[in-house]
Amino acid sequence: MKNKLLDEARDLLNKAEKITDPHPKSALCEQALELFEDILEDAQENEIVVINNVRKSFARSLVSQISAMNMDDVETARFYFLNFILKFPKEVNELMGENPNFNEKIKWLGEQFGSFLEE
Repeated sequence: MKNKLLDEARDLLNKAEKITDPHPKSALCEQALELFEDILEDAQENEIVVINNVRKSFARSLVSQISAMNMDDVETARFYFLNFILKFPKEVNELMGENPNFNEKIKWLGEQFGSFLEE
């Protein structure tokens, strides 16, 4: 059962990775994160490692998409800021530590779109 849930979560993130429209992208991301939470309730060590790797891979993909964002599209900006930095904080920190280029992209994202939290 857990393998099926993990496969489903991966599929959702793969679909989200390919979509540019922020609304369905966000919905797919949310569904995947919920499935991960279900799996983690009684997960074994190897399942936790796999989930962490899948989350980090998806986060890496989102970082690479940041520089191609349409800065004039508020919904897209909100997706990247709210769904990425706030929902993948552990992964963001790891990526920033691993790669200075990721660090610069995350800083740029925060500078550009941090004000959306105040709206």
